[in-house]
Amino acid sequence: MTLDELIAQMTNPQEFTRLCNSVFTDIYGEAFQVIDGTRGDNGNDGYVANERRVLAMYCPSKPEQKTDAGYLEKIRSDLAKAATLKRGNKYDVDAWTFITPRKLSDDVIAAMRARGGEVGIRVSHQ
Repeated sequence: MTLDELIAQMTNPQEFTRLCNSVFTDIYGEAFQVIDGTRGDNGNDGYVANERRVLAMYCPSKPEQKTDAGYLEKIRSDLAKAATLKRGNKYDVDAWTFITPRKLSDDVIAAMRARGGEVGIRVSHQ
């Protein structure tokens, strides 16, 4: 089984977050800020300072039951929180990345990009 397939099968949000934190710490080093989500993270699951990028990590426990509408609601909610962080000057936010263990449909990505344009934040998915 490939690494992509193993990640796509993840259903434990804590394990997925640990994996993401390890990968992003390795990639970005000190520029990556791990956020403790157990005490309220305001939708900020990680922050890449040199890119002014908020990360939103999302691992549904039952991904096979997630619909495009379910992903879009999570995107809308977390992106709104990132916009609030930006407006409140809590973080410099130019970009926002939605990170999931599974790929998203083109329709979801297009809607996500449109919403990012509305709040003035570049968005992407990994």
